[in-house]
Amino acid sequence: MQLDIEGYRHRLDRYDISDEAKVHLIEQMWRIAMSCVDRAWGDAPEQISLGINGTKCPARLHDRLDSMAQLTPTFNDAADEDAARKTKS
Repeated sequence: MQLDIEGYRHRLDRYDISDEAKVHLIEQMWRIAMSCVDRAWGDAPEQISLGINGTKCPARLHDRLDSMAQLTPTFNDAADEDAARKTKS
């Protein structure tokens, strides 16, 4: 899809901003909208990197995205070591 800036520029006429700022705002809003569309269709970069395309979702996706499963033991171990050092001091 191509962005038609002129099709949206009139919606910003009531705001006291430069034409350059209007174009920038329209481009940024377009990028946000396209990102939402990409996510909905499974075409977002993070979905592609995880092997998700369209409706095909790996069964273990939750395990891939669940940072607590990977980080919690490491954090707890580090916190315990830090607490042990502080009590010895």
